[in-house]
Amino acid sequence: MRMENFKRVALALVFMGFGATPSQAQELISGQYTGGSNFATTMTGLLYYEGNGIVSLDLTNQGPGVFAAVGLVNVPETWLVTAGDPTPQADGKDPWTWEATDQLTGDGLEPATWAWIAASPRPQHGLVVGDDELSFYFNLGADYTFAEVENIGFAVHSIAYVGCSTKFGVWNGGDANNDALAEDYDPTCVSVPEPSSTTLLAAGLMFLAVIVRRRRGAELVDENGHSI
Repeated sequence: MRMENFKRVALALVFMGFGATPSQAQELISGQYTGGSNFATTMTGLLYYEGNGIVSLDLTNQGPGVFAAVGLVNVPETWLVTAGDPTPQADGKDPWTWEATDQLTGDGLEPATWAWIAASPRPQHGLVVGDDELSFYFNLGADYTFAEVENIGFAVHSIAYVGCSTKFGVWNGGDANNDALAEDYDPTCVSVPEPSSTTLLAAGLMFLAVIVRRRRGAELVDENGHSI
């Protein structure tokens, strides 16, 4: 009878949380952050340790720029981070791929040699302003404790439509890197057109080209019907 009561108490403690294991899901970072190495971009992210070595990131781009690479930073160099499941893919876009990259290395970021990379062309398949929140998953390779993973952060490589790019990452509960002063940013990168503006501009140029082509191929006459 005493043994049965002990089992019941132990089971109750597990359900109450006193029996939590290292794989218990916990929040690492949550919030909205603005910064960058070459121009300022803004992102909203929730980084979560799911347990069993799995880290998830729910990310939203608030611009400017297109998020072309997303990865974990401030990870111990001896850890091997691999792709988690499922593969990130926004509606109507090609899936991202897990690749070796230097897009999240340098500019104050700890090396992240592997990351999720948007399909090419990245302005069409990357994470752009106006897209829904996109989830990224990472596998740390072991079931670490929360104390071992709490300093891990996430970073993005954002590209501007004018050809510039910026790197920006956060970790340690939201402490950000690459928060250069506004006067230190490249002025040609600060104001960038959104995809809709770029599309309209391209359509307008094509329309003008058609008009010019037609005018060149047509005979011009005056009001009396004489060629000019």
